[in-house]
Amino acid sequence: DRKYPPANFGKVLGNAKPDEGQFATFDTYVRVGKQVAAWASAGYTGPMLKKEFQDKLDNEYILSDKVTEVWLIQAEDSKFILRLPAKEQLKESLAEAKAGGYSLPPVIDFLASAAVGVPLREAAETAAEAVAAGQAAVAAAKADGGQASAIKAAEDTLKALEAIRQQLDAGVAILKVRPEGQPAPSKEDLLYARVADYTMRQCR
Repeated sequence: DRKYPPANFGKVLGNAKPDEGQFATFDTYVRVGKQVAAWASAGYTGPMLKKEFQDKLDNEYILSDKVTEVWLIQAEDSKFILRLPAKEQLKESLAEAKAGGYSLPPVIDFLASAAVGVPLREAAETAAEAVAAGQAAVAAAKADGGQASAIKAAEDTLKALEAIRQQLDAGVAILKVRPEGQPAPSKEDLLYARVADYTMRQCR
């Protein structure tokens, strides 16, 4: 319904039906990322035909019909290039957000939601307990002179548990940025958070 539909990973703009094979998959992002990396490695900058751009990406990154030109601009190590969003698109998104109708990626809604705070903290505590148990299991296996395969299995399990705990701890840390009891942010604030995320991260 938007006047300025966004670009889209996948075969079509907007929502696609799962059985049409048009949703982006992990492999979609890998293939697109490889092409972007190839352009960057070659130092290619300048204009490109829209059809050539989409053909290079095997039509797995679709641009709106309103887009008539494609420009590739490469950053430099010594320069920070801040790519600002298109003015009219930003204006439209702000109007949507103020009306409460702006949809955001699940992760942003998740991080801004106070409701997930308690279960996330509980999960982090459970993960910490599991890591402690895993550490004890590794120590016991080594102390008992267990087989190398058994010790390695215990160490691999511990490593996996530690990775899960780190992810949960990171989520808890983000949630702690917003004080307990503070009202959930408005859609408008969520949009500003997304603008900051998209424009300031750059490509790493």
